[in-house]
Amino acid sequence: MNPFNTRATFLRTAVVAALLIAVPAFAAEWPRSDLPPDPTVTFGTLPNGMRYAIRHNATPSGEVSVRFRIAAGALQEAPQQRGLAHFLEHMAFRGSAKVKDGEYSRMLERIGLRFGSDTNASTGQEETIYQFDLPRSDDASVDTAFTLSREIAGNLTIAADAAKAESGVVGSELRLRDVPSFQSGLVRLEFLLQDKRAAQLPHGDAAVIAKGSVDDLRAYYHAYYRPERATLVVVGDIDVKKIEAKIRQTFSDWKGVGPAIADPALNIPRNRGLEVKTFTGKGVSNTVSLTWMQAPKKMPSTQVTEREQLVEMIALRVLNRRYQEESLTPERPFTRAGVSTGQSYDAVRMTSLTVGYQPGHWKTALITAEKMRLAILETSASQAELDRALVEFRAGIEQRAETVATRPSRAIVGSILQALEDNEVYTSDTRDLAAYDGYVRTLTLDEVNKALRAAFVGGGPLIFASGEEAFEGGDAAVQAAFVEAQKADRGVVAAQTVKPWPYTDFGTPGTVAATRTVADLDATYVRFANGVRLTVKPTKFRANQIEVQVKVGSGRLELPRDRINPTWAGGTVISGGLKQLTQTEISRTLAGRQVGTGFGVGEDGFLFSGATIPRDLQLQMEVMAAYVREPAFRPDSFERARTAYLERLRNAGTSPGAVMGLAMPEILHDGDKRWASAGMAEVEAARIEDLRDLLMPVLANGPIDVTIVGDVTLQQAIDVTARTFGAFAPRTGARIATSAANTTRFPAGAKETTRLVTTDQKGQEIAVVVWPTQGRFPDLKASITLQILGTVVNDRLFDRLRGMGTVYSAQVGATSSKVFDYGYVQALAQLTPAANAVFHEELAKIVSDLQAGNLTEDQLTRAREPALEALRKARETNDYWVSVLDDTEYNPAKLELARQYEPILRSLTAADIVAAAKKYLTDAKAIRVSVGPPAS
Repeated sequence: MNPFNTRATFLRTAVVAALLIAVPAFAAEWPRSDLPPDPTVTFGTLPNGMRYAIRHNATPSGEVSVRFRIAAGALQEAPQQRGLAHFLEHMAFRGSAKVKDGEYSRMLERIGLRFGSDTNASTGQEETIYQFDLPRSDDASVDTAFTLSREIAGNLTIAADAAKAESGVVGSELRLRDVPSFQSGLVRLEFLLQDKRAAQLPHGDAAVIAKGSVDDLRAYYHAYYRPERATLVVVGDIDVKKIEAKIRQTFSDWKGVGPAIADPALNIPRNRGLEVKTFTGKGVSNTVSLTWMQAPKKMPSTQVTEREQLVEMIALRVLNRRYQEESLTPERPFTRAGVSTGQSYDAVRMTSLTVGYQPGHWKTALITAEKMRLAILETSASQAELDRALVEFRAGIEQRAETVATRPSRAIVGSILQALEDNEVYTSDTRDLAAYDGYVRTLTLDEVNKALRAAFVGGGPLIFASGEEAFEGGDAAVQAAFVEAQKADRGVVAAQTVKPWPYTDFGTPGTVAATRTVADLDATYVRFANGVRLTVKPTKFRANQIEVQVKVGSGRLELPRDRINPTWAGGTVISGGLKQLTQTEISRTLAGRQVGTGFGVGEDGFLFSGATIPRDLQLQMEVMAAYVREPAFRPDSFERARTAYLERLRNAGTSPGAVMGLAMPEILHDGDKRWASAGMAEVEAARIEDLRDLLMPVLANGPIDVTIVGDVTLQQAIDVTARTFGAFAPRTGARIATSAANTTRFPAGAKETTRLVTTDQKGQEIAVVVWPTQGRFPDLKASITLQILGTVVNDRLFDRLRGMGTVYSAQVGATSSKVFDYGYVQALAQLTPAANAVFHEELAKIVSDLQAGNLTEDQLTRAREPALEALRKARETNDYWVSVLDDTEYNPAKLELARQYEPILRSLTAADIVAAAKKYLTDAKAIRVSVGPPAS
C-alpha cells in the first residue's frame, strides 16, 4: 500500500514466499477495491488489454507528460538474456518501421524536447518506462509522442549493425555503474533473496551485452512487449476526450507477436533465522542493516488494510524520530539510523533497520540502534511522541492537498505510475486528507505500539554489514554484537520536552525608506531604514508555495584567495542549531510547520534559502533571521560535518566523477583557493572556531538582501520582513564589488594534459577539454550564443561517440558567471582509458567542422527549440525568478536576462554560432584533463 504516496520501498529488494511463487507483475485491468479512484483521472483499457490513464492538468501551462510503461524488466530475463531488458530499452531509440536509426532524437528536438531531461527511459526489475515531456500540447507534439510509443510497442527493427554499436554503449554504462556501492547492494540483495532470478538487476551480464544477440533481443521483445503488459499515462494541458480517442486510434491495432510468457516462479526461503554476511572494500558504505521478512499484505489495499498500514507508518515514524535525535547527540553512536518497510513482487513484506557508522565503530552503532529498537518495543512509545508524529504526518498530506491544483504534470504522472507499480488504487489528495483524519480520529497509543511490535515479526533478522574496513572477527563478530545487544541494559528513555519558539521579537519593526516597482516583471524593490533590501514578486505558479532567499555579505568575493577556507563545513551553520535551541529542539518545536532553511556560499553572498507556505511565512522569516543573528556553531555538528567530508575524501578514489568533482573547480579557476576542495590534512586540522571566525563578522555586519517569490502579496512580504530583518540594527558592512583584487580567472591554455588519478578503480576514465569564454554580463547575446554552441557540439559529440559504440556518457555545455567576467565551454566523456584518444579526435573534428561553417538551419533549430521550451517552463517556477531577480537591485541591467533572453535566442543565426566557435573554441586556449587510473 502507498498510504497517501509515502510508502517506503526497497531497491527492488524483493523477497518472496518459501515455495515456488509465480509473480503477477501485470494485469489487464486497473486495481480495484473499496478505495475510490481519483475522479480527475480517466482510467481505461483497450480491447487488446493495454491500459491508459489520462488527466487534465495546467501546470506548467501548455505542456504534456507522457509515460509508456511495459510491465517487464530484469526479472523476466532468462539466463542467456541477462541485461537484455536494458539493452532493448536502448534499442528502442535505434530504429523502427517508421523511424530510422538516428532520427528519434531529432524528431523530438524539433518540437522542443531535449534528450535526457525531456526524453528518456529507464529499466527496473519489473518494468521499463519511456518518458516524453512535451513542451506543447498541440496535435503535432502529442501525435509524435504517441507514434514513437507505438513504434516502441511493436515495430522496432532491432537491426544487427545498430545492436553491435549499441552493445558498446550499454557495456560502457555497465562499467560506469559498477562501483563499490553497487557491488555491495547486489551482494546484499543476493544474501536476502537466495534466488538468482529474483536478485537480477538491470545492469546485466557483460558477456551477454557484448554478444548483443539480435535473436535474443527479439525473443525478449516479442515475449514481453505486449499490449496486456502496457500502460500509457498522459497528464497535461489537454482535452481528455480527444486524447482518449487518439489512444484508441493509435494503439488498438497492436497485437502481441507469438505466445505470451508468464512471469518466472521464484523460490526464496522466507523463514530463515538469524544470519549474518559482511562485505568490505574501498568506497563501500559504512552500514549495518537488519531485515525481517513477513507474509505480504493483499493488494490492492482496502480501507481496512490502508488504515492498518498507515498506523504502522506512524509507529515507525516515532522510532525513526528517536534514531534521528540520537544521531545528533554529541556522543554520536551512529551517523544515521532508520527503519523502512515495503512490499515487493506482491509476495513479501520487509522491515529493515539501517544503521550508518563511523569507521571502526560499527559495534557501538549496531548495539546502540538495536537497544533502542528493543527499548521502544518493551516500554512503548509515549503519547507525546505519537502526537508529534500525527502532526507531522498530517502536515505533509495537507500540503499535497492544498497544492494539488498547481502540482506539475511530471509529479502527477509519476504518482500514477507508482500506484500502478504497487498494484494500488490511485486516490486523490483531497480524499487522502479526509481519510487520514477519519483513520486517526479513533487511533490509540496502544494500537500504535502493537503495530510497532508487529513490524519486527517474521524471518530473520538477516544482518548485512558493509564498510571500508574489514570486520575484525568477521560474520561471527557481527552476530555476537547483535546477541550482546539483546542482553544489554536498555537504558532510560528521556522524556521529550518541547520548548516554545523563542525568536519572535527582533525589535521594533523596520520602516520602509524607499520603494520601486518594475511593472513589466511585476517585481518590487523595497529598502528599509536599516539598509536591508527586499525584492518581491507575487506569483500563482504553485498554490501555497513561497520561496525565500536571504543573501548576507559578499560570499566568495570576500573570501581569501590564497588559502583553503572551512566552507566545506558550511552545513554546520544550520545543523549547529541556534543559541537558545539545538537542532533537535528546533525540530520538536516546529513539528508540523512548513519551514526549512539551507545555507550555501555563493559567488557574491552567503545564502540562506527556504520554502514555506503562506500561513508559515512569518515563522520562516523568524527562523532565517535567527540563524543570521544567533547561529550556535556547536562542536558536535562540526564533527559530524568533518566525519562526512572525510568519508567523501576516502572514497573518492573509487570514482573518476568523485575525483573530478573535488579537483576541477580549483583547476578551472587557476588555483584560486576559494574554489579549492579541502584535503585530508586541512579537514583533520580544522577547528569550529575557524568557521565561526570566518562567518560571524559577515553575519553580524554584512549587508542583507531578501528575495521573496511565490503565493504572497507585496504587503505581506513587507510586513514579515519589517518584523524580522527590518528590525535589525543598521548594518555597517557594504556589498563588495568585483575588482582586480578579488576576481578570478581561467588558467592559461596548455597542450599537456593534466592527469588526475583514481587510486581505487581501473576500468573508467573521464576525458575533458575546456575552453575559456566570458561572463554572462554585459554581453548577454554572447552568453546565449555560447549556450547554443555548447548544445550543438553536445548533440554532435553524443551522436558520434554513441553511434560508434564508444561511450554511454558524453556532455558539452557552457557555463558563465553572473558576478565575474568568467565562463567556459566544457566537453567531457566517461569512457574506457583505451578510448581516450577517440574522444579527442572526434571532438577536434566536430569543432573544425563547425568553424568551417557547417551548421544547417535544422541543426540550429534542434538546438534552439529545446532551449526555448526550457526557458518557458522555467519562467513558470518560483526558483527561476529568485535566481533572475537576485542582485538586480544593485545591477538593474541584469534584468535584461528576463526581458531579452527569448528574443535573443530566437534571433540567433547559424553565422552567430559559427563565429562563436571560431572565437572561443581555439586549441591554444584550451586545457585538457583526464581522470582515471595511473597511466600504464
